[in-house]
Amino acid sequence: MRGRRPGHDRDRPDPPGPGGRRAARRRTPARAVPGVEVISVSDREGDLYEAFVEARTQGHAARFIVRACQNRRLVGDGPAFLWAAAAAAEVLGTRTAAVPGRAGSASETRARRQPRGDREAVLTIRAVTVTPRAPWRADGVLPAVPVTAVLAREENPPVGVVPVEWLLLTDLPAGTRAEAERVLDAYTRRRLIEVYFRVLKSGCGVEKVQPETAARVVNALAVYQVVAWRVLFLTMAGRASPDVPCDAVLGDAEWKAVYVAVTRKKPPATPPGLGEMVRLIARLGGYLGRKGDPPPGPKAVWVGLQRARTLALGWETFGPGAKTYA
Repeated sequence: MRGRRPGHDRDRPDPPGPGGRRAARRRTPARAVPGVEVISVSDREGDLYEAFVEARTQGHAARFIVRACQNRRLVGDGPAFLWAAAAAAEVLGTRTAAVPGRAGSASETRARRQPRGDREAVLTIRAVTVTPRAPWRADGVLPAVPVTAVLAREENPPVGVVPVEWLLLTDLPAGTRAEAERVLDAYTRRRLIEVYFRVLKSGCGVEKVQPETAARVVNALAVYQVVAWRVLFLTMAGRASPDVPCDAVLGDAEWKAVYVAVTRKKPPATPPGLGEMVRLIARLGGYLGRKGDPPPGPKAVWVGLQRARTLALGWETFGPGAKTYA
């Protein structure tokens, strides 16, 4: 029989109520993390009036930023439609934004989906608070919900290039340039969030997991979310902080085993930079690392990390510092 640590939960009396301690934990509502603001960011598919109503009337702690899809009719004085009201608002300032390139498709006819290269755009920023007219619903009347519209528009795009235009609806304050830029900064992180969910779905295969109960689904998601976070963290940290020693985020067995397996050399006395180690891990996942290649992406990193873990176990078992048994 295995001993238990003093003060272990099992040594404590169960709280009153059905189901004991575990059920009590499930009945306890989650507490907000002090000092942390939750912001829900969505692209055009999130432009749903019911979502605005829910956020305003239910007292949610999470704020929202949604890219507008519909040119909604407005109530009150001033322009009658959303885009016109945003375009007529006072200019708060300008800023430069990096516009990532995309491959596009030969069969794509929509201008905003055409292929383009990486470039920078100068955006004019405007913001205005408006109240969209509540849409009709057969099951009831929806309340009026004011939102703040932040418009970032490229006024002078290069010849032949579709201008950048983001119209964002939010419940965050945006009356000043700094506040409006904060909304834009949060929205530009949306692509990184999409990459995270791509790692979660494609890399971890979370959609293929079919536990028998909802509770097991939640537990599986909790584990996979940590795995996906680590993959994305390593990918981005290798780009942002390539000179940080890799042992800041990787164990000795991890980086040494990968270094030896990929380079066929003895590991150095000083841990190499994180950027170099991420590239070595990615090479285990199929990254070629040629002179003109971009930094490795999350797919190569997640495959490489799986193989790195196997190598690390071998290093711990058979490597120079492994324990021997009689």
